[in-house]
Amino acid sequence: MKRPACWLLLFALSACNSGDGEQGNNKQQPDTQSSAFTASAESLARHELPRWWDDGKFGVFIHWGVYAVPGVGGREGAVPYTAEWYWFAQQAGPFSEAWQYHLDTYGQDFVYDDFIPQFTAENFDPDAWIELFEDAGARYFVITAKHHDGFALWPSATSRRDAMDMGPGRDLIGELFAASSRAGDKVKPGLYYSIPEWYSPAPYPADAALHYLNPNTPDPVPGLALIAFNGQYGPRNAYTQLPIDYVGYEPISDYADGQVRPQLRELINEYSPYVIWCDIGGAESYFRSNEIIADYYNHALKHNPEGVVVNDRCGDASTHRDYEVVEVSGTAQGEAVTGRSETVQTMGFSWGYDTRESDADIRSTDELVDLLVDIVANNGNLLLNIGPAPDGSIPAWQVERLLGIGEWLKINGEAIYGSKPWTQPAEGELRFTQGADGSFYIIALEWPGESLELATEVPVSDASVMTLLGSAAQPLAFSRSDQKLTIQMPASRAQEATQSQHAYVIRVSP
Repeated sequence: MKRPACWLLLFALSACNSGDGEQGNNKQQPDTQSSAFTASAESLARHELPRWWDDGKFGVFIHWGVYAVPGVGGREGAVPYTAEWYWFAQQAGPFSEAWQYHLDTYGQDFVYDDFIPQFTAENFDPDAWIELFEDAGARYFVITAKHHDGFALWPSATSRRDAMDMGPGRDLIGELFAASSRAGDKVKPGLYYSIPEWYSPAPYPADAALHYLNPNTPDPVPGLALIAFNGQYGPRNAYTQLPIDYVGYEPISDYADGQVRPQLRELINEYSPYVIWCDIGGAESYFRSNEIIADYYNHALKHNPEGVVVNDRCGDASTHRDYEVVEVSGTAQGEAVTGRSETVQTMGFSWGYDTRESDADIRSTDELVDLLVDIVANNGNLLLNIGPAPDGSIPAWQVERLLGIGEWLKINGEAIYGSKPWTQPAEGELRFTQGADGSFYIIALEWPGESLELATEVPVSDASVMTLLGSAAQPLAFSRSDQKLTIQMPASRAQEATQSQHAYVIRVSP
């Protein structure tokens, strides 16, 4: 994942220590195209946003890899880092908490790839994962097939740096996708793929790594992406600065030709994912991601009849995308987003498994439900992250929050699934959506008490019927005066009025 501004210092320090957009279309139908796609912008623009994604609203992101073994993020010092960035943070030298932590815990001769044998996945139960995602009310999931450390969770033919040849000795992607298929793909399976890697020794032109941030956003510091992802330096011991092996690497003559495009084609042809979720991106002229996207869409015509999606991080501003990714802290607070988007958020401080997560880091179920509601009201999807442990178990606090969201959606999902944004997303602590059947929904992030008042001119007539979801379904009394709408709630306390918790939904039927 991309990191916020606090990472700028880390990039600069790492460089010293080493010595070394365009808006997607908003069509709302499943893929029904019968003719093949080409890599041209005109051809790719014909691709339609599938209904399952547009209606689904909620997905689960999974950051799982070798970085789960050290499992620590750094909150102190000049260079805070999240757990999945442990290797990169360690290379920043004594300025980084990771550098000192690693030295104290493992010693200077223990390098990142020595963690690989400890990434065992011994308690990974893919069927249980899929059942959890279903119970959470998710409509799709995206798992890190390969993060920035270059370790693949499937048996890649491009190298032996993968979970079949070392570590678990298993095709982790294949097992999870097979479990999804057994469950009828009710939660559509998707794959994250980092286009560049921090330390791959494969030849890679430095000017190809141009888009560390969103392709439509210029680097805040010139050369930022080149420092982080130029692939020129290869792995080094962070303490001796001597070159070390990139375990499992098979020499290739070019990074994009020899690895990126072949690996993406492996993932498409072997697993038929419903989502390709790229990260970081790079120059389209080098990576030629539009060719891969065209191949993906053509493959989907036969293998994914319900349609597929690609995010906006596979290349640069000239690379096709179906929707915009938003990566921020906190909610949008009622600010409308132009076009269809997906907000990616984590439940705590880190994205990968982090043994240091504390109550101060972790968002409550109440906060996460509010986040989902806020994003959907602003025409977005929420892709909410979990970080499994190296043995494949999911931390209990993450399971608890997913199940809490699922319980809320069982009662209130009609205001989320298949909904559309209203002309105004919010008023104070209220959010608004429009249902597929024409109903209008008022969602209160906090219980309003005996009555709910709003000044927004919402679609309510004298003939409207208002119902509190999760209650006895008795119509609510309402009145208008002084340009305000007042709705009488069934009781002054939420627990006396509804089975719902966290946020409270009033359906307004025409």
